[in-house]
Amino acid sequence: MPETLITEPIPTISSFDKLLDFFLCEVRSSLTVMSKDLAALHTSQADTLRQLSTIFGKELMKMSAQMDALQAAVEKNTVVNAGAVELIKGIAAQLIVLKQDPVRIQAYADELNQKSDVLAAAILENTPAEPPA
Repeated sequence: MPETLITEPIPTISSFDKLLDFFLCEVRSSLTVMSKDLAALHTSQADTLRQLSTIFGKELMKMSAQMDALQAAVEKNTVVNAGAVELIKGIAAQLIVLKQDPVRIQAYADELNQKSDVLAAAILENTPAEPPA
């Protein structure tokens, strides 16, 4: 077999160094771009988290106010219910006292009807036409 002569120049260390420097420069450039992109993404995520935190805080405050209003309404309703129970007990007790006197029973019935009409009007006046959604 005949010997072949290498006609191509043998790369020197200097050309390898140049090639390596070129690749390292390209890698550094790519890493710099990726680093900037990553920093921008981090900033965007931080901004989004701040916005979500603000929205959450506002909604929490709104819910807290709504819960306070609901609690006040429940307390008021409890007081009204207790008053209604006492009223009914008072009516029963009064009827027992008046059971032998038809004239006083009629006067008491008239008084109850008048108070009942006032109560019914107040309920109708303060009841919304449609229940809130």
